Amino acid sequence: MARIDEDDLHGGRTVIHYGGDGTQPPPRSDNRHRVNDAVLFYVVQVCGSFVNVSESAQRVLLRANRTSFVTFECEKHQLRPATQFKAVIEQYTRHKCPVYMADLYLTAKTLQTIEPWPFIYIAPKIARQAFQALYVEKDEGKYHALQGR
Repeated sequence: MARIDEDDLHGGRTVIHYGGDGTQPPPRSDNRHRVNDAVLFYVVQVCGSFVNVSESAQRVLLRANRTSFVTFECEKHQLRPATQFKAVIEQYTRHKCPVYMADLYLTAKTLQTIEPWPFIYIAPKIARQAFQALYVEKDEGKYHALQGR
């Protein structure tokens, strides 16, 4: 089973930016028939200096102890409800961290027009530390040290 690399700002993942027409793209189905319940969701990926919400997926829903999970890239991730989507994004926009959804640049104002969907949250330890150094503590030296420069 693959593990998220805690020392990689992108968590071992490629950052995907889809072009668009300036509107919110809903999560995309992969057009596969599933016997069990499946759910469409966004992938919220913290990359240190920005947050990427440009990817979506459809996976079978797993439940344990009244918590929902999905398997995404060989990892189980907690599926967070749509009601938490704006709150999670706001914690980054509050500190002026760029948040991208396709070709949309989300700000506190544009976030109010976004339709929330369920999501998973990928935030490697080093990406959280980089965000903290760059946007909360405003210490670029610490941020560059985390990047190995």
